[in-house]
Amino acid sequence: MEIKASLTELKASLMEIKDSLMELKVSLMEIKDSLMEIKDSFTSIKDSTTKNLAWASLIAKCKLSQNY
Repeated sequence: MEIKASLTELKASLMEIKDSLMELKVSLMEIKDSLMEIKDSFTSIKDSTTKNLAWASLIAKCKLSQNY
């Protein structure tokens, strides 16, 4: 009978661990989603900066060509 009680306690403990791991998984997925949003923001900033640098380069070339 004592073994059965111990096994029941073990099962309950394992279920708690399983629940905790599921909560951890959900939290990690939320973190992953947040990191993907941050990555998308940085990609957008990079793209905007690249466009701005291209325009600045074009404007500088035009100004230089006007001076000659």
